[in-house]
Amino acid sequence: MLHDLVSELAMEILFGKSSDTYQELYEERLILDDFGASYGIGAGIGYGIIGGDTPEPDRLRDGLLERIRRLIERGSGARTSSARAQVHRGIHQGLQFSRVHCQSLQRISSPRF
Repeated sequence: MLHDLVSELAMEILFGKSSDTYQELYEERLILDDFGASYGIGAGIGYGIIGGDTPEPDRLRDGLLERIRRLIERGSGARTSSARAQVHRGIHQGLQFSRVHCQSLQRISSPRF
């Protein structure tokens, strides 16, 4: 569960509406306001999805791959502004709350025999 929360938070930090990547791509008119990123899990796998409508799919793909390459090169040394870090902490806390809340609802709704 912790891995899932961290992965969701990372996708939001890297590609969410408050991210530098989102702002840059939006200013370059490569994405529209429906652009987004999410993390999912399946049978033994985790995966990220990044996408949305774009007038230039090849250029968007190349731009995303370049940004991902730069993020990998910078590694954990990447810094965010204090205000942005505060927003991301709030997102993380919200994700934690929603996970705990969903688990509680599942326990309440599960039949006990």
